[in-house]
Amino acid sequence: MGMVRIDDPASPMIFLRSFLLLALLAASLQSAVPVPYAGKVSIDGVNFNGSAAFAFEIRDAQGTAHWRNGATPNDTISVSVANGR
Repeated sequence: MGMVRIDDPASPMIFLRSFLLLALLAASLQSAVPVPYAGKVSIDGVNFNGSAAFAFEIRDAQGTAHWRNGATPNDTISVSVANGR
């Protein structure tokens, strides 16, 4: 009682529904909306070429950081820059 037998005709549908539900859940957790950005890196008016260390934060109007790329404000990531972009 309460158990689904493997030879039950409804068993494949239950498996398929469970699989689709888990696949949709996994896809929704992995999708992220990209944040548009634009900018140019230059030093003394000359476009920068090479690897640069950047720190990114998302702040509200009061200046509170809600997200950053590292655990502390001093954590950076290396970004390749070509012709200032």
